[in-house]
Amino acid sequence: MNYKITTELMQHQQDAVEKLNGVKVAALFADMGTGKTLTAFEWLRRKAHKISKVLYFCPVSVKKTIARQIEQHTTATYYAFDDKTKQGKIPQADFYIIGIESMSDSNRIIFAANSLVDDFCAVIVDESTYIKNHYAKRTEWITRIGKAAKYRMIMTGTPMSNGFKDIYAQMYFLSPLILGYNSFFSFAANHLEYSDKYPGVVSRAYDTNLLAKKMQPYVYQVRKSECLDLPEKSYSSRYYSLTPLQSQVYQARKDEFFELIEEYDEFRSTDVFNLFTDLQKICSGYWLAGKETIKAEHGRIALLKEIIDEIPENEKVVIWAKYMHDIDSILNMLREEYGEDCASEYTGRKNEKERAIEADLFTKHRRFFVGTQATGGHGLNELVCSSYGIFYNNNFKFGERVQAEDRQHRLGQKKNVHYVNIIACDTIDERIEKSLDKKESILLSFQREIQEIRKLKKGADEKLKEVLKKL
Repeated sequence: MNYKITTELMQHQQDAVEKLNGVKVAALFADMGTGKTLTAFEWLRRKAHKISKVLYFCPVSVKKTIARQIEQHTTATYYAFDDKTKQGKIPQADFYIIGIESMSDSNRIIFAANSLVDDFCAVIVDESTYIKNHYAKRTEWITRIGKAAKYRMIMTGTPMSNGFKDIYAQMYFLSPLILGYNSFFSFAANHLEYSDKYPGVVSRAYDTNLLAKKMQPYVYQVRKSECLDLPEKSYSSRYYSLTPLQSQVYQARKDEFFELIEEYDEFRSTDVFNLFTDLQKICSGYWLAGKETIKAEHGRIALLKEIIDEIPENEKVVIWAKYMHDIDSILNMLREEYGEDCASEYTGRKNEKERAIEADLFTKHRRFFVGTQATGGHGLNELVCSSYGIFYNNNFKFGERVQAEDRQHRLGQKKNVHYVNIIACDTIDERIEKSLDKKESILLSFQREIQEIRKLKKGADEKLKEVLKKL
């Protein structure tokens, strides 16, 4: 394996690589947005002459993000496991990106991953708390695969989200020699005290300094506030797939638009706006059928919860959504999962006085701020108390996105701000994200593209279909 790093490392990333350079197993415990992935790429690059390939395990929703980061920061090649991946039919690559959850429910993926590992392999587990349960099938398989690899690394910002018991399986994946226990039961007997009242609940952990001392040579830990020149902005995207029903309705709506532009020489900008709006709503699991709103199963809200659970509990979170149906879904989920008084609503259905009260409550004690960019994207200064922003769905205009971001990233912000985009794979979401990256309006760019194609004398219909296929 031979690749180059194309992005300059920040000082804390260089420090991490230097500390972990001499070990074959390593743990990188760093906050979201501090560049763990790039650090891992450089750690691996320095050992590349001893490594034939890397098995990179990560949450399914992060697979596309890792692929983009490999492209952005390295010259390496990669292959992402998908529903067609089979043992014996896997193309050669430097990195193999594998969804952690798939190691629980897909024998096809398990066998394919297991067929790749050898003595000259490295195994990375990104968001290693996904393997914190020692008895889980995915933990068992990933650990078994890791044992055969020459180099291993785990990465997460929250290694002990539920206490010290979370650390055992993660360290055991690296090596049972680190903590010195060959089973969780031996570890628990020596370091965990369980509640008499609540079976399975750990009431106390002891000799934790001894455990920390054992782990110290293999761990680099950094907080975002310690390593970056504040305030900075960082970005990531998380992905999920449409259900078969969503995909069917999604394609039908695109076909309807194609019939419209095929029938008429001219089409209005509102037609494009309505198309994009409908496609966004379908991604969130609802659409109009006549006068009736159809609601269907979807993965967007579950991914939102997954992202929130990766953020430290003491951090406030701003969530931007575009449609009131989404606002209601988000608020219902938050209040059910995190408490009735956990979230402030900042939308057009509240008057100015009510919105001011909601913003004040967020500043004082509520953890979540849920708003629409149309209402909260301008003239709101209270959000500097939060350093995490989640875009449940994006607006079409770059300027509106910047306004929303700047509600947190402004004078008075003491921390780095990390923004997360929730993206439905192979949908309008990806096109919007690319347009925002280019600092352009997707509505205008799409409309211009359609108009240029319409001027062609030959092949216009096929080109139109190709453009729509990308939505």
